[in-house]
Amino acid sequence: LGLGGAATALIGDQAGVFSNTASLSFMRGTNLALGATVTMPEYQFSGVLPSTATIKMNPQSMFPPSVSLSHTFANGLGIGISASIPYQIKTSWGESWVGSPIVISSEIRGVQVSPGVAFKIGKNLAAALGFQATFVRMDHSRRYGDVPDAQTGIFPTMSMTGSADVAYGFDIGLMYSPGDAFSLGLALRSKTTAEIINGTVTYTGDIGEPSSNSGAGTSFATTLTLPERVRAGFMLRPLDAFLVTGDVEYTRWSGVKGVTIRLGSPVSTRLIDQSGWKDVLAYRAGVEFTIADVTLRGGLGVEPSPVPDAELRPSLPDASGFRYSVGVGYAVEDGLVLDLGLQVERYADRTITDSHVLYGTDKYFNGTYAMSSTIFALTLSYSWK
Repeated sequence: LGLGGAATALIGDQAGVFSNTASLSFMRGTNLALGATVTMPEYQFSGVLPSTATIKMNPQSMFPPSVSLSHTFANGLGIGISASIPYQIKTSWGESWVGSPIVISSEIRGVQVSPGVAFKIGKNLAAALGFQATFVRMDHSRRYGDVPDAQTGIFPTMSMTGSADVAYGFDIGLMYSPGDAFSLGLALRSKTTAEIINGTVTYTGDIGEPSSNSGAGTSFATTLTLPERVRAGFMLRPLDAFLVTGDVEYTRWSGVKGVTIRLGSPVSTRLIDQSGWKDVLAYRAGVEFTIADVTLRGGLGVEPSPVPDAELRPSLPDASGFRYSVGVGYAVEDGLVLDLGLQVERYADRTITDSHVLYGTDKYFNGTYAMSSTIFALTLSYSWK
């Protein structure tokens, strides 16, 4: 985190394994890393145009943990496994805001377990193959209908909860390093498709269907796709105490055809939640400076948004922006290292005037999004060499 996420060519550090499995071949001995992260998004929306009324999303916090364990033999053969939550977004706007027909609250969370193996091809080149088993859960609620309950005055709601079958993917990594002063890395992660077959839909309040009132429900099905990603990076260490690293990442969102939520009986509806996303290139760079037992880090990232204006939704708000990161590491004792990181994401304000997202019979959800996010990370790692 302190390096801005630029770790594809990072060697000699367990953090590099998350970005490029091939870095295992350049590790030594047995390495364990335990991490905890706190993510705090802040979103607000002004509209719907021509109104300029502003509402802030309810405060949200996410706590994705991570663990990584690996062992590298003297011949460069490395084996490892990691578990993390690399995909999570959570929103909560409340029941009374203008966009409640689209979303009241929403969360998508993916837990990923990733075993991998790396091996040397010659002295300076390593290749790797890894696998991912991803467990995805989705929760979503929204207002259902335009007529409040005659007795309570509360609008009916629809809540969806579902867990996908295990989704499988793979990654391929290459790492070239003629020594500790320079390295190049390349990593490919495959597309992963998670299917929710029999999610639960619960209705609260009178939705106008006698068999569907007051807690009655149905089922839903959908497919969630994580796109292919290709990362290339370099690491340069001109001095023993100074390191520079950089990454370029290409994400093929255009290969994701869309997300269609299919509701079953008694209400048969198709809800289109995502379509028309575009491929993006992200750029990240970081620097690191070590003084005795203390390591200082800084990073910067440019993160374009793949979501076109017409498809931007408050359940998945997004905009192009910048990441600013700082970090510090402390060698507590031989083999034991404590790392702290802070990242602030600042997004460009985004005004939508041509939305295709309906929030009524013939009304479109145009307005301005203002977003930011703050992330704290703590990692404790130990090496047996």
